[in-house]
Amino acid sequence: MLGRVLIQTVVWFAIQAALLLGSAGDWGWPQGWTYMGEVLALTTATTLGLMSTDPELLKARMSSPLKRNQRPQDLAIIAVFFAAYVAWFVLIGLDHRFMWTDAPLAVQILGAVLIGVGMMLVWETFRANTFATTQVRVQASGRRR
Repeated sequence: MLGRVLIQTVVWFAIQAALLLGSAGDWGWPQGWTYMGEVLALTTATTLGLMSTDPELLKARMSSPLKRNQRPQDLAIIAVFFAAYVAWFVLIGLDHRFMWTDAPLAVQILGAVLIGVGMMLVWETFRANTFATTQVRVQASGRRR
């Protein structure tokens, strides 16, 4: 599983970097690399934590959200979320390129801290809920009547 985790992490990191830094037109953008490094470090820590505490949840989260015989509505929702995620990265990069906004350094630092807090909340969610997967699964309740 470690090999698969490494490959998926590197590919996903490269895609995100290309979207963010490519749309920014600035491959040396310090704040862009800081964000990418923070997310990579925190995601890696979460992944390593799941490998040791809940490998089944990690396996489920690494699987594709697309499944056979999926309802068209579900596919549409996934497509909208994916498009919004890509657009978000591109918009952030374009904001840097065209200098639409100017956040003071203190606000940028606060943003980086809040990203870390958010990732810790994600970890706590995974730790507390082994069913926090990317798809809905119907399971037996275990109750007998």
